[in-house]
Amino acid sequence: MLARAMTVNSVLQIHVIVAAAFAMLCCVQSDVCQNQELSVDGRVLSGSPRQLAHELRHSGSPGALLRINLLPSPCSPLTNEIKLNIRARSSDVSVFYSVFLMWEFKFLTSMFPSGPLSILDLGGNSGLTSSFFSHRFPHAKIVVVEPSIKNFQVLRLNTAVSRNVFSELAAVGGDFGHASIFQRKPGFWGMSVAKSDSASMSDVPQVTVPFLLDKFGFETLDYLKVDIEGSEVDVCQRLADGDNWLHRVKCVSIELHTTDDVHSPCYTAFKSAGMSYKGYTGKFTAYHNWCMQ
Repeated sequence: MLARAMTVNSVLQIHVIVAAAFAMLCCVQSDVCQNQELSVDGRVLSGSPRQLAHELRHSGSPGALLRINLLPSPCSPLTNEIKLNIRARSSDVSVFYSVFLMWEFKFLTSMFPSGPLSILDLGGNSGLTSSFFSHRFPHAKIVVVEPSIKNFQVLRLNTAVSRNVFSELAAVGGDFGHASIFQRKPGFWGMSVAKSDSASMSDVPQVTVPFLLDKFGFETLDYLKVDIEGSEVDVCQRLADGDNWLHRVKCVSIELHTTDDVHSPCYTAFKSAGMSYKGYTGKFTAYHNWCMQ
């Protein structure tokens, strides 16, 4: 009976620790302004994040570019008006909701109390996340990489006024080459890549993480965000094979697209590099967070 009680207590302690880590990293409902204001093509909207997202999901014709002005609110981490472009009735609306209305990346202030000074955003999509990084961390140097030309065009619009954001049209993999784009899942956030044996007109260059770190002058990197729709397996496999650049990176948030996350090559590579697991931000997306000890 005593052994059973000790086991139960141990399990409870583990649950408490996990819950505390999750609460620290995730942007929970009580942390979010429930009365926010924005304009869509000149039409002013106000309400809770859920209400605003509902209005946005029913605005415009599919694929049309909506011009959004996000107005500052007293409890927002952003203090200036932000102008953005999202594609109507698309996955852009969900990204905008999670990043700008629900402050999905608020946990970065726990990781970096003074803010990260260097950010590499792999899988930049339409540039909404990098735009958030730029406004929230104006002293950071931000590099965003995106392989889809359609996404990249909107990304350039959303980061045009951000002097601290540098964009790169490329795929990221374990080695160099060319990559073709295919639709892995519905929405603009479901674009994935496959390495090509020979280049075609629609292909983009495939580069590596060390190449990007060197090209943009990152001797060390504060924060790496990885959401590259399955290509992270190739990147992490090369890490496991000895291509170790993780000693240059302080913290990583990675979305894994495997059925067994714990036994993925990414977990193996991060542990081998001396990183510790900081939690799973699974409320709005699926980022696993790791930092150097």
